Amino acid sequence: MTIDVSASTSDGLRRVVEPVVAIVGNAHIDGAYAVQVLLRIPGGHKTAPVVISVQDFDAALSTPEATPPDIRNPGGAAETIATDVEAADALRRLGSADSVYISRTALRSESNIALTMQAAHGRAPLVEASNAVRRIPGFGHGVLATVGIAWSAAGSEQRSRSAEISTSGPSERLVTELDNLADRHDVANVYEAEGIDEDCPTLNVTSAHPERDAAVLATIDDPAANLSLRPRTRFSVTNSDYTITADGYVGLPLGSGKPPLTWRQLTATTTPAPTHPPQSLDPAQTTRKVAAYEANITALLNATAGAGGTTTAPNVGATSCDTGPGQAVRGHLSLPSGNDDPGSGTYAAVIDAWKKLGYKHVDHVMADDYWAPTPGAAGVRTLSIRGTSSNTVEITATSPCIW
Repeated sequence: MTIDVSASTSDGLRRVVEPVVAIVGNAHIDGAYAVQVLLRIPGGHKTAPVVISVQDFDAALSTPEATPPDIRNPGGAAETIATDVEAADALRRLGSADSVYISRTALRSESNIALTMQAAHGRAPLVEASNAVRRIPGFGHGVLATVGIAWSAAGSEQRSRSAEISTSGPSERLVTELDNLADRHDVANVYEAEGIDEDCPTLNVTSAHPERDAAVLATIDDPAANLSLRPRTRFSVTNSDYTITADGYVGLPLGSGKPPLTWRQLTATTTPAPTHPPQSLDPAQTTRKVAAYEANITALLNATAGAGGTTTAPNVGATSCDTGPGQAVRGHLSLPSGNDDPGSGTYAAVIDAWKKLGYKHVDHVMADDYWAPTPGAAGVRTLSIRGTSSNTVEITATSPCIW
């Protein structure tokens, strides 16, 4: 079911919330598989046209991995749409914005602007647009966690450029270099993405001189990555017929191995907190507790591997607690998957097995879905699962903390 609202003037952006909430309140949408609210606002004086799309899936009908925005009741719709309207209003007032698109679905939210022709053909389109985006109140949170900026090179709609801006990157030097690449006639495409759903930010460039450009990218300083505030940006520079490819990481010498830090590790502290107060244990009790939790998590991950059709052994061991002092047991399992679609294949088989064991879906953070056991289950606090573009399913089990 789609609720499609088109305003007649740019002032309509501030007036759409109330009528849409009224429609939601009067419509019979409880049985609908999917509900989409689509808002179209024309441009006006110094404001760009806006499209806002919010789509949910009924929790009883969709896959349990989805964590949809609440737009099926007037209160939820009012809060969700008002939040997106605020973000859209800020973005459409940027002098460089030619259009604004905001999308919110069960699995991700995104905000994007396309630059005007004048801005796209300016001296430093990305530098200027990213600086303006970073000054927006609320940038870095919610639907403005990342903002995509897209433009075309002078004289060609086929030579596209785009980058995602977040609070941690790309660095000033990398943004400047992206503008330098984008301005060149021998560079066909430039695509930078923060890669929140993957392990790290990525940069893909199509250039007539892949090796030369890769050497430059390898020398660009990334202060946030140096301080482990964000993963290194992985780049791949190819020529137009893909006969030459140069890969590496921004700020690291060419040939360096894969850096260990990932977005997943940086967001680990956002996993659900313990539901029980800490208990102080003496060293002997702690050792016994760790051993018991290791046995519980190993058994669970072995069963998970079996559900996925493999006998892959998990990595299980004691580590520091991620929500406070003390220790915890964490286990990791990587399963091959020919199809990492959350609705099928290994992913779906694992979820079905967890549901039969009584686990419930509790949260979705970045690319990970979190599951928790029924109250009183021994040895496991949370399970997380994610599908990757490398055709694997990555699973982590964490015990309660041991103090």
